[in-house]
Amino acid sequence: MPPMQSRLADIPFVSARGEETKQTTPNSGSSASDEITLVGSFKAFRGRHLHRTQPQTAVDGPGTDRPTSATRTPNDLTTVKSSIEQIAPSVRSVKVAFDKVDSCVWALLLKFPRDSDDLRKIKNNWKDIKESYANVLRDSSKIAIQGASTVMDFIANMLPFLQVHESEVTLEDKVKELKRYTENIQKDSQLAREFSLALGNVQEQLTDFKFDCIGFKRLVEGSLIESIKKLETEIRNLDSRVQFLKRAFAFIRGAKKKEQNNRLRVAAEVQKRNADIIAGRAGILFLDNEVQEIVGNAEVVGQETGLLRTVWNFIEDDIHYVEAQLRFSSESTNAKIFSVRVQELEVKYRTLHECLRNYACALSQVDTMDFTETAVSPRLEV
Repeated sequence: MPPMQSRLADIPFVSARGEETKQTTPNSGSSASDEITLVGSFKAFRGRHLHRTQPQTAVDGPGTDRPTSATRTPNDLTTVKSSIEQIAPSVRSVKVAFDKVDSCVWALLLKFPRDSDDLRKIKNNWKDIKESYANVLRDSSKIAIQGASTVMDFIANMLPFLQVHESEVTLEDKVKELKRYTENIQKDSQLAREFSLALGNVQEQLTDFKFDCIGFKRLVEGSLIESIKKLETEIRNLDSRVQFLKRAFAFIRGAKKKEQNNRLRVAAEVQKRNADIIAGRAGILFLDNEVQEIVGNAEVVGQETGLLRTVWNFIEDDIHYVEAQLRFSSESTNAKIFSVRVQELEVKYRTLHECLRNYACALSQVDTMDFTETAVSPRLEV
């Protein structure tokens, strides 16, 4: 999966930093001159009130108490918080599972060299899964950091602009500014959706991988069983041969020594085939254990990937809530109603910021760059 590109940077929050932007949004209903006027009025406001608010970092420590979003139920908030708290141990358990599967695949390669082509295909598929998972971790961590910073910039700088008295900024200018955000935040929703879909794709890859491993096991196991049956048939034939020669040599004087030598040769062949049967049965047991270990760890990765997907689904929902509130607020024609809706918008922005910041903090506790290295079990080292 190719690395995802950040689109949160495209949100026109740059105006909250007092920078002019030439970008205009299609279908916004405003001309380029309107854009410059809006930015100019916001810059004037920003200059007068710069000392009041300072931007905060994306992943700072625990902040002050935030108001609870009315859109989220207490159960939702508990689920989000619990899911994010599990991210760091979840990623560590995925790393362990990846290493265990690597070890098992290498063990199978050494045990069944004749089937190396099929095993190398399985090994390469597992490598692709690791790379896909690692890409999502790295890209989503960067986006969460950037997104949390951007959201906090809106809270710290744009909200005071929207809440200023009508004598300083008209309601019309505030509404026009909000409409720009409404159109651009749709990109954020799409990006969150892409992360969720990418994690879903990893889960699908894992399902295919498990089927491939089980199919390989059945193929090799079937071959071993056929070999064992063939050896057992050969042993029965050798036993029949011994009995036949024993009866034949009974009529020949002085043939006792030849009979004994022949019986020894046959016994040696039987012993060799019995050893091959034992090795074949041991191979079946080994194959069963290793594939069971592989499939079990692949399921662990799938479950933990589902946890990340749950978090990004919540983030996507929060972005939708912000988008809806932005649109709702921008439709206001009364200053008092607009003020109430902006307060509700702040609640939703803070909820989104909290989720993004905590997600980034959780991933900062683990090494997201160490998923493509192949681990080899000490039992395989020479």
